Amino acid sequence: MNRRIVKLWLVVVLSLLALPMLLGLECYTSDVFKTGGDSDTIPDGGERVLWTFDANTSPEPMESPVMYSSPAIASDGTIYIGSYDNYIYAIDIEGNRTWGFKTGGDVLTSPAVGPDGSVYVGSADGFLYAFESGGSQKWKVSAEEAEVGSVAIGSDGTVYFVTDGGYSADSYFFSVTPQGDTNWRIPCSGSTKSPAIASDGTIYFYDGDIHALDPANGNELWKYDVPYAIAGAMAVGSDGTIYFSDGVDAKLYAVNPATQTVKWSYPFSGYFPGGPAIGSDGTIYVGCTDGSLYEFSPYGEKKWEYEACSGADGGVDTRVTPAVGSFTL
Repeated sequence: MNRRIVKLWLVVVLSLLALPMLLGLECYTSDVFKTGGDSDTIPDGGERVLWTFDANTSPEPMESPVMYSSPAIASDGTIYIGSYDNYIYAIDIEGNRTWGFKTGGDVLTSPAVGPDGSVYVGSADGFLYAFESGGSQKWKVSAEEAEVGSVAIGSDGTVYFVTDGGYSADSYFFSVTPQGDTNWRIPCSGSTKSPAIASDGTIYFYDGDIHALDPANGNELWKYDVPYAIAGAMAVGSDGTIYFSDGVDAKLYAVNPATQTVKWSYPFSGYFPGGPAIGSDGTIYVGCTDGSLYEFSPYGEKKWEYEACSGADGGVDTRVTPAVGSFTL
C-alpha cells in the first residue's frame, strides 16, 4: 500500500517588520529585503528552501498533498497547523515537530492561539479542541454534530467559531469562554467563513452577508450585502477596515465599517481563494492562484508581488491565508 506523505512548506519573505508565511507545494525563501524601491516585484535570486515538514502519519494515499489549514504562529514562533490525517501539529521555527494530537476527523480549518498561549482548533469530528501550549488537551466542546470552522480569539480570551451542519444538522456561530463554557450561540446560514475581530471587540462573520455582532450577546449591529461570494477568511485592520477577497470577480476589497461602503478594491487576473493577512504596520498580504504572494499598503497600493510557489506548470494555486509572524531570521 502506498503511504501518503503530506508536506507542509512555508514560504518566508523577509521584510524589515514581519515574516509572512504561506503554505503551498514547493515554496522558497528570499533574502531580499523590501527597502522602498520602485520595483513592482521582489528581485530574483537568493531563493532557497528554508525547511519542510512531512506529516506522514496517514496510511491512505490522497489525490493532493496540499494542507488547506492555514498556520497560526505563537509569540514564541511555534507554528500550529491542521492536516488531512486528523492531526494538529506544533512545529518549531526550525521545522521540527514538537507535538501532535490526533482528533476524530480531518483538521482542515486554521488553529488559533489565545493570550495565554492556549491553542484552539476545530475538527470534522464535530468538536472544538483546546490545548495547552505543550500539547496537553484542556477540553473539547461539541458542535452538535456539525463540523467546526476556524477559530478567532478575543482580547479577553473568548473563543469564537462557526459550525457547518450541512444537510444533517443546524449551523451556528458560537461564543465560548476560555474554560470551554458556551456564552451564547446564534443560528447562521449559507457558506460560513472564519470570524474576524476588530480592535473595538466587534465580531464579523460571513454566511452570504457580512454580519457585525456585539461580543457581549451576539446581537447583530449591522450587515453588509456582499455582491458575490467571499473566498477565504476576512481580516480587520487596526483602524477597523474590513478586508476580504471575492471568489467570483477576483478582487481584494477594503470596506469601511462606519459607512459599510467600499474604500477600494484591487482586481486580480485569476481566481482568488485565500483570505488576506495584515501585518503590525497595516501591510496586507494575500495569495493568488497565479502562485504569487502580494503585498498591499492600507490604501490599496500594490507594493510588490513574489512568486511564492512553483510547479510543473510554473505556478501552484495558493489556497490558504498567509500568517504574519513578528520574528525575523
